[in-house]
Amino acid sequence: MAAPNQSEIEAKVLHIEQSNQFPDKWYLELEILESKNITGGNFAQTGDKVKAFTIQSSLNFAKNNIITAQAEFLGDAHGGFFRLNNIEVFKP
Repeated sequence: MAAPNQSEIEAKVLHIEQSNQFPDKWYLELEILESKNITGGNFAQTGDKVKAFTIQSSLNFAKNNIITAQAEFLGDAHGGFFRLNNIEVFKP
């Protein structure tokens, strides 16, 4: 398991899918454009395409938007997801 970690990322939204089980959970596919380590290891590398999720009732962004967010990697060497918080639209 990844130790506690947090990064500030800028990413392009490639895909959005709402969870079938939880209406406030959204699955995302992102392309990392920039990543700044805050604490722990930095698992978000520029150029990577990653899976992520966020918990919120509705989204303030859409596919192809550029967003910034705080990202925590949850997983291990075999894969995982980034949990996103404080998401803001950087560029439409």
